[in-house]
Amino acid sequence: MKKMIALLTAIVLLLSACSSATLDGAGKELEDTIANATDADNKYVQMVKGGYRADNPNVTYEDAFTSFFGTPRWKYFESEDGQDVVEFTGDCTYQDVPVKARIQFVVDEENGTFEASYLAFNEVPQDALTLAAVIAKAFEGAEAVETGDGQGQSTNTTGQILIRQVPTQDVIGMTADEVIATFGDPEIYSENDSIEYGADAPEWMYFDVSNGNTVASFSANAGEFTLNGQSLKLDFDSLISLIGDDYDSLGAGGYQWIRNGICYTFYIPDDTEESYSINVYRIDDDDPIDNDAYLGDEGNYGTYGNLDSALVGRWRSNDGGTLQFDDTGMISSCDFNCWSMVGDTPDRVYWEADNGRVTCSAYFDEDVTYKIAGPSSGSEMEYITFSSNSRHRYERASGENGDGITGKWVSVENSIWSFQFNSDGTGMYNGKYSFTWNTYTVDDGSSALNYILLDSSFFDYSVSGNALTVFLSDSSRVYTKVGN
Repeated sequence: MKKMIALLTAIVLLLSACSSATLDGAGKELEDTIANATDADNKYVQMVKGGYRADNPNVTYEDAFTSFFGTPRWKYFESEDGQDVVEFTGDCTYQDVPVKARIQFVVDEENGTFEASYLAFNEVPQDALTLAAVIAKAFEGAEAVETGDGQGQSTNTTGQILIRQVPTQDVIGMTADEVIATFGDPEIYSENDSIEYGADAPEWMYFDVSNGNTVASFSANAGEFTLNGQSLKLDFDSLISLIGDDYDSLGAGGYQWIRNGICYTFYIPDDTEESYSINVYRIDDDDPIDNDAYLGDEGNYGTYGNLDSALVGRWRSNDGGTLQFDDTGMISSCDFNCWSMVGDTPDRVYWEADNGRVTCSAYFDEDVTYKIAGPSSGSEMEYITFSSNSRHRYERASGENGDGITGKWVSVENSIWSFQFNSDGTGMYNGKYSFTWNTYTVDDGSSALNYILLDSSFFDYSVSGNALTVFLSDSSRVYTKVGN
């Protein structure tokens, strides 16, 4: 071991950074330059660029290599044996001779890792010890920059969750034009409403720009997100090890983490080979959230808004009706329907208040088994039935036969009734109510579906001392405060 350390030290002493070098073969140089531009947004390239060494988590590979090598270039290719390879080229000096270094990293996307596997100087392969020494020297130079006199601005994104290598906190608040300038032309752009990229996994991204034409929240498939070079398309245990155990469980594969004033909601299927989505939105900086006190045992399911302290407490009307606003953001008692769906009672209702209006978010959790059958008589499309009403059939309206549950299904009895199951784990019920979903298999082998549906509604109110007036669509109700 001492001999290896001495050898590594000797190699490091022979290496130095430089700004340019000559590479035999202008064609190779041109190829690297073109690839550096065309592969700039490649997910594997971005994964390696944003990665870091375990002994130096404050410096990314991009920071280290840009600081040490001249004319840095990155590109991606698939090897003959099917491996994903990211290749870096840059200029340095070895034994006082300017050389072009070519370093290759093999990426393991499933586990979110990569490993340096190859080094050449002027296309002459080097051994593993020299490879280790080159990387060590590059990070050593980056450390000196990081701990220098403080001049200049750091672009280090260590510890930040990125979407396509852009910090998520930078995306929140972008204008619609800035989103398009950053991520390119979208497939769908509804001005003052939404921007959507990619209809299918893994390219799908959705930006809500209804907040004055700026991003209020956004969602994307998990594969679009990274943290310190690690893809966030991971199983739950791997996410815990990467992000930490300060999270809230939403049930049905949903989990929330709050980091630096931003809430990340993960919807994770049982099979991590399937795509799943991450929703991102900012928590109001002027009203910081105490995660434990605000979320309660079950979590707020994303309705982090203002809680009017004047409403918090127990209220009773003259006819015995009750209304209770909890300081966790939940409505635990309500003598009128603060949701719009008819015939169903939500599992929980959360609230927020702004400018004399309460917005209610009612969540309906459903677990049903389902069957997909072949084309029915008179139709070439599949149909689906649910255990909640096995005699009622929904016919496939979009997607291909054999695609499973993904697609749109419309009732054969009433075309108003429909289910839209998107491949990213989101969906729409009757074209009006959004939900998240995942499928699983029950003990008897049947296919089962869990979906959590959101029904949003609102009502106006006025508080005067211990009197609360609630204004409904067809009447008003007056309550007196009776407790906290």
